[in-house]
Amino acid sequence: MNGVPTSNYVKSISDDIALVLHGGDVGYADDSFLHVGCATSFCYEQTFDNYMITNEPWTSKIPYMVAPGNHEADCHDPACLLDRHRRNKLSNFTAYNGRFRMPSEESKGVMNMYYSFNYANMHIISLDTETDYPDAPEETRYVLPCGGFGDQVLTVHQYNIFFQQFVSLHVSSLGWRMISLKRTRSAS
Repeated sequence: MNGVPTSNYVKSISDDIALVLHGGDVGYADDSFLHVGCATSFCYEQTFDNYMITNEPWTSKIPYMVAPGNHEADCHDPACLLDRHRRNKLSNFTAYNGRFRMPSEESKGVMNMYYSFNYANMHIISLDTETDYPDAPEETRYVLPCGGFGDQVLTVHQYNIFFQQFVSLHVSSLGWRMISLKRTRSAS
């Protein structure tokens, strides 16, 4: 809804763009109940689908790489929360992981939650800053339980494997090393 101007802008300059990195909060389907006509209807899947359809003119032409954000965690509109089947089917990043295919398996990542890839003269690492690390926000403070994409070994794995990739790459071989993520870890 509110992303239409951004989508239209990206579409208008898509011939000049080589790659889009979307660092989380893809489509805002979890807020679908706030859309006109959706307060008492189930609009979650339709909202996510409409986002994909709206962006298809440019996502079909250029690489569109996504990272999970808190708005991909679950469907928490009333139609989902009151329906056990929907609530169970559309929790824990299910719709997000079902709609995208990031190079996780090739880079030793997990699902679409974290991964890395090379593009032109860049090595890009996309991290999951929502789940699977101590005090992760979506595991401890969200509407429905989230996370569990790996045990503690994989949690450490997300950061260790990609940190090793990051520091071991020779700048001369790729030129740029980049990390994409939704939120930064803050010091307390």
